Formats: sequence, C-alpha cells, structure tokens
Amino acid sequence: MRYVLPGVQLESEYPLDSFCAFIAEEHSDLPLSVLTVRYEPYSPGEVLFSAEHNDIHVAALADGWLYLLAGTDDYALHVSRDYRQLTAYVADTTLHQDKLLPLIRMALECASVSQGVLSLHSSCVELDGQAVCFTAASGTGKSTRARSWNSGLGARMISGDRPSVCLKKNGVFVSGVPWDGKEQIYINVSVPLRTICSIRRGNRTYVRHLSPNQARRLLLQQCFIPMWDTDTAAAAMMLIRKLCSSVPVYRVTCGPDEAAAKEVRDLVFHHPDLILEVEQDMKIKSGFTLRHMLGEHIVMPTGKNISRFDGAIVLNDVSAFIWEKLSEGCSREELVEDILSEFEVDREKAETDLDALLEKFRGYGVMEEESV
Repeated sequence: MRYVLPGVQLESEYPLDSFCAFIAEEHSDLPLSVLTVRYEPYSPGEVLFSAEHNDIHVAALADGWLYLLAGTDDYALHVSRDYRQLTAYVADTTLHQDKLLPLIRMALECASVSQGVLSLHSSCVELDGQAVCFTAASGTGKSTRARSWNSGLGARMISGDRPSVCLKKNGVFVSGVPWDGKEQIYINVSVPLRTICSIRRGNRTYVRHLSPNQARRLLLQQCFIPMWDTDTAAAAMMLIRKLCSSVPVYRVTCGPDEAAAKEVRDLVFHHPDLILEVEQDMKIKSGFTLRHMLGEHIVMPTGKNISRFDGAIVLNDVSAFIWEKLSEGCSREELVEDILSEFEVDREKAETDLDALLEKFRGYGVMEEESV
C-alpha cells in the first residue's frame, strides 16, 4: 500500500487505517519511506545518546534512530538516518495501530522537513479558498475558535491539531495529515495559507500584527523541531524563518463564540488596515510564580531567585490580572484593552494606572521587554 502525504510518500506492507484518505493512485516524485513490521522484540546496539519528545523516547544509534513509546518497550520503530527505512518491532502478535502511529508520525514529520514541510501545532480551517491556522498553548481554545468559524461562517475544517505547512516556490499551503490529534479531524487537501493566528482569550476582539522576530519566537514553540537531529532541526528553523517572512502572523484576542469569529474574519479578510501595528512585548521573567492564598495574590520567587529576591510582592485583583497577562507576553496596548474589557474603568485611568504598575515591575526586576 502506498500513501502520498505532504512532503513524503510511504509504502507499507501493513494497511494503516487512518491513512486511507492518502492512498496513492499512482507513484509520486516525492521521497519514499518504506515501513516494514516485524513481530519480535528489538534489541538496540550501542546508544550514542538519548532524548525525550512528549511521550516518545528517542535513542541515537550508529545506523539511525530508535523511537519507543514512554512506559513500554512492546513497540519500537527503527528509523534510518535519512528517514527512508522504517522498521517496526512489535513484541506481541497483535498490532495496535494507536501505539505505532505516534512513532510513524514523528519519522515522517522529520522526513518531510527536507521537502519544505513543517508540522504546526494548530487547528486549521478553509474559508473562501484560503486557510487560517489557529495556534495556542494546549487548553487555550484554538480548536474552539476553529469550530466557531466552522459553525458561524461555514468554514471547512482542514485539521484539528497539527496540519502540515508546505513552503513551495509558488506560495505557502496547508494540508491535513492522517495522524492529526485525538479527534482525528483531517482532510487530504492543499489550501493556500492566508494567515496564522496566535489565540488569546478575551471578552473584546482585537488583532495585532506580530513582527517577524515575534512570529519566529512563537513558531519555534509551536512547530515540531527534532532537536536530537541537529541537521533536521536546523532545516526546520530555517523554514520557520522563511514562513514568518512569507505569511502574516497575528495575535488575536477574542471570545469563543460565533460573533467573535465574524469580527476576526472581518478584520483579517476584509479590513486588514484596522489591524493593530507591531508593538514591543513585555513578559514576566522566569523564576517567579503568582500564588492565590487566603484571599491575597502573592508573587513569590522560585529556584535561584529565592536568594536573589528579597521577600514577596502582594498584588490587588487588577495587578494580579495584569501579572497573569504578562506571564504569557503581551504589549502595553493589549494590556489596556484587556483591562477595559475586564474592569469598569475609563481608558485614561486604565493607562495611567497601568504605566505606574509597569514601572513598579521594572523596579522589582521581575519583567523583561522583548525586542521587536
């Protein structure tokens, strides 16, 4: 069975259920990876070094890579250095695809990098022939925003969790892949990518441009980068840099409902001139944590900062709200909009009080201002 995927094709003697939408009618000129299955345990030779990626253990061997699911050695995938030969070792006579699929996914995501393909942690929809990717930390609501575009705007779901972003000579395209998350939402299409939206929760809707550097810092966290394979990791980082200069990346603050989806759609598709300009981001430094104890909000140092920082900082409700926003990084104007949406205060007072608080944070040495 042969499957054509974004950036790579796979030939497998064992039919893979979730790959059915990608069965090839004819041979492709994409690089070919071949999967074979052996029903026997695998005994690796000398391990040069090891690494962890989510729930997968990676061992570097002289002749390639060995992938193991964390907590079990019943399933192992030996991968050649060029990602062309994949050999699965199954200790049991019954093959459970859900255990093998994460290992195959990682090998193919590595293989596709050489063809200009990135795996982006995002939910993706198509509207009017163009794709929009919603990316965010897990649990923030990227899937919820995608579904609101689907239900409120009639957008088509391309991918629920990790589409492939393909950088080609004629543009940037998004495709579904057969290993896409728990919900398994994916379709075998290739759609031009209009924008990537970094999602923030909020009661008011506003959209801001990110600079190429800000976008690069974001996507370095949200794209798959195999740090154990330095050549492939370097190639992925170069693709991220190219992506940031090819496609606009926005920070989008909005609610989860259909009304917010329409507001974001109107800005991104119809009124890009109303999107806020690039601003410098501010962020709380690592080594501090906000605790809520006995009705008070207390900032406490952690790790090495315990000996460097004298005491703790007590915050009121508004200051604690701002601290939490700064923990994920944001601009002054975004903070103003967040305050206005959360508290009953006029803009002038919000800006005056915010500037005073930011100056205090600078004086405490707990905040850093990132370059644009």
